[in-house]
Amino acid sequence: MTGTLHIIGAGVSGLACAVVAAQKLQPVVVYEASKRAGGRCRSFKDSEMGLTLDNGSHVILAGNPAVYEYLDIIGASNELIATSESGEIPFVDIEEGKQWLFHPNKGSIPWFLLSPNRRPPGTRVSDFTRSLGLIWVQPARQFRRCYLKQGRLGRDSGNQFQPQ
Repeated sequence: MTGTLHIIGAGVSGLACAVVAAQKLQPVVVYEASKRAGGRCRSFKDSEMGLTLDNGSHVILAGNPAVYEYLDIIGASNELIATSESGEIPFVDIEEGKQWLFHPNKGSIPWFLLSPNRRPPGTRVSDFTRSLGLIWVQPARQFRRCYLKQGRLGRDSGNQFQPQ
């Protein structure tokens, strides 16, 4: 590839693309609308509460080795905090004020979805099976045109599922 690579958005994906391209000596320009890079994957200090707060979900499951490679490249692999031995991840639905524990299973098949006690409250297996259509999406197709915004997971309220 020749020329400059233009990346829209300095969220985790945009930054990861930029780092890989820069390693291959590809000229890169990253465009970001907000004041800071990182998208939702960053923390900020709240001076009123005197706390550091997370902005968005930061859950990385073992099924994505590219994330670990990226963290190694930028020198941040030591920043990961492992979950408990049980693998439970506490979540809260800010909009509805509900809390639950996410219980993923080991392996690549998400068997946990078959158990109502291990899914987000109010979801059905069919809410997750709608996502299977993304497997056959053409590369140039916009995500928002492919993903069905129906069912519990299709709520378009922004940060509805946040790790605690």
